[in-house]
Amino acid sequence: MRLADLRKSSGKTQAEVAQAMGVAAIRVSQIERDYPNVRMAVVERYVRALGGAVWFGVGDDLVDAANVTADPARAVARETLRAASTSYVANAGKP
Repeated sequence: MRLADLRKSSGKTQAEVAQAMGVAAIRVSQIERDYPNVRMAVVERYVRALGGAVWFGVGDDLVDAANVTADPARAVARETLRAASTSYVANAGKP
């Protein structure tokens, strides 16, 4: 699913997402246009601004991005996920 489609299905405007992310509306437009060539941390902030959660999967394992980024001891796991992930899964709830 494209990020713009995800945003539209949430009923939010680019301006509302930008305000929740603390960025200018033009940045939200750039994120939507450049996805999937956007850093995972940016996609996570975008999806959280929509009220959702981002889960990264490698094999059969799913990791909540918030848990990876909040725990410094899992920084290596985050980099492994960054290297191994070929796509992002955005979900408003848990998988």
